[in-house]
Amino acid sequence: MKCPKFASIGLLALLCLTACLPIPQRNYDFNLAAPLYTLDPSQVSVESNTVAGYLEANTPASLNQSSYLRYFPPSNANSVEKTAFKDITKSKSILLMVPGIFGGAMGFDLLARDLVASQEGLEVWALDRRSNQLEDREAILKAFEERKPALAFEGYQNFQPLSPKDLDFMRYWGLKVHLEDLHQVVLAARTQADKVYLLGHSLGASLVSFYAAYKPEADPERAGQDFLDGLILLDGVLGRTGAYGGIEVADIDILPSQAHAPTLELSPPVLENFGLDVYLQLPGLFGPKTFFKSDVMALYSYISPQEISPFYDFPISNEAAFALEHDNTYGPSTVFSASLGQSQDARYDGNILPVLLGGLAGVYSRSVVGVEAGKSLVTWDNAGALCNLREYSSLWLGVYSDFNEWYFPSQLLFEMASYDLPLGMGPFIANQNLDLPTLAIGAERGLVQNLEGFRAYQNARAPAGLQQMVSYIMPQMAHLDLLCHKANPLVSLIQLWLNP
Repeated sequence: MKCPKFASIGLLALLCLTACLPIPQRNYDFNLAAPLYTLDPSQVSVESNTVAGYLEANTPASLNQSSYLRYFPPSNANSVEKTAFKDITKSKSILLMVPGIFGGAMGFDLLARDLVASQEGLEVWALDRRSNQLEDREAILKAFEERKPALAFEGYQNFQPLSPKDLDFMRYWGLKVHLEDLHQVVLAARTQADKVYLLGHSLGASLVSFYAAYKPEADPERAGQDFLDGLILLDGVLGRTGAYGGIEVADIDILPSQAHAPTLELSPPVLENFGLDVYLQLPGLFGPKTFFKSDVMALYSYISPQEISPFYDFPISNEAAFALEHDNTYGPSTVFSASLGQSQDARYDGNILPVLLGGLAGVYSRSVVGVEAGKSLVTWDNAGALCNLREYSSLWLGVYSDFNEWYFPSQLLFEMASYDLPLGMGPFIANQNLDLPTLAIGAERGLVQNLEGFRAYQNARAPAGLQQMVSYIMPQMAHLDLLCHKANPLVSLIQLWLNP
């Protein structure tokens, strides 16, 4: 027989206990269906176009432009359902994509194809910044055309980056130049579509956010948001990948805040104060030589995946050698990486760099230092990985562009860091006056790992944008998985947002 009296006492005690102790938080990841395609993504057409850019006075005239890869549905394509997109002279929508630091337009290739193939009336324009014109990829393209990776390897061995002294004009390629370049592309898109959306990945998310608040030189009565129908931020946001309000260490202004000098451009000599070149480079981690090497390794992986790599002093397959540089378990960074699988028949050691760069997340990283005893070759297992390794390596092998930006302007990075998050000074309206619909998407193993990462920017957007910004975190994804996921749920999420 039950005793109600004692049951009531027990219930009361339980309520008291839960009032005194922290109540557990239950997590629930949203579940998105794989995208449905009207067209086979491989049939999406691609072309390269240039747009006249800002006329920066110190720059050779031929470089005052930027380019983009245009992804669009061909009128004669055979769709999955045996129906083709109708011929249209004007797209319903154009989605402009801006890459992050060291990023090139080709990095968006897989995502762009998926979006165009699943959204009728949509075009995607993936942008290259003006500095991408400086890259000499002739050896890569020749080797790819002839299917002879050794030609590219020879080119890599003899490669000498452009001298910073010969690129002195890059010291003037700051935030204003890039925002004005972007504005010209936005204006071009507006003539071709009823709606124009702007997407930025990583540092590109901050660039597009700056643009939304920017008052163009030729039209200062309006801001960038007046030319857009929406903003998409992929694993980046002001306050996380830009707009730090300067950098101060021990009460010393390492980088001055624009609050003290509210003009759009920091004086170019700021680079000399840091002993930096006009483009960012750190041998072995980033810079022209490193990115040339990535192209060559991708080429070997794509053409001769199982042959032995010339880049290691122990036997390792070309696809394993390439994957080790980019996978989030083995690469130099757990953040700027993708989920590509795992090495096989390898001997391992620690990997200190990811620990220094990524903290606790880097503890689980490791490096391959040789072949396992009794085995003859380190190989790679891509089965079950979020990204297809062959498709991923193809992102470095585009005819018009590649995954990287070899010569990233140092001046741009410094000026982006110098602004305070609220903006509202110089050529910017205040972020609190932005009422542009915004979709913010983080990656659980990327730069913005939880919704807290978007909070500062979201707060800066209040009150006007309070109901205009929605945020999500893609579970289990690394920073680059957003761009290369095999059945990318990001495509479905963007589709739902574009078609409320």
